[in-house]
Amino acid sequence: MSGKKLLDYPKEHPHFYDWMSKTFKQKLDEYFKNDDLKTLPCSLLGYIGSEPGRVSAASALTASLSYFIYGGYYPRGWAQNFANTLKKFIVSRGGEVLLMHRVSKILVENGSAGGSGVVRCLKHLLL
Repeated sequence: MSGKKLLDYPKEHPHFYDWMSKTFKQKLDEYFKNDDLKTLPCSLLGYIGSEPGRVSAASALTASLSYFIYGGYYPRGWAQNFANTLKKFIVSRGGEVLLMHRVSKILVENGSAGGSGVVRCLKHLLL
């Protein structure tokens, strides 16, 4: 976007900044009275991992509309392949991936996660 277009954006799109400064829930409350009806525009928020009261209205609208316009995407090999690839990436850089563990705390060293306090969870316990 050129400098002029960026400067002209507020004049050309005066409502966008209002949508950026409010949550999606606040904007839904402005436009709809029926709570059941408000659930429809929220149906795709799971794809961005948020709730209407925790995401900006602009982000929610952008995510929802892009899904309707461009469709959804899936990783090759489905979601498990994505998880496996992410694990390989973490391990290749010296990290560790622990499954079936509850984390009680995250250890921070120099502003980065340096470890965790792990509570071991067992699927089966034989006595």
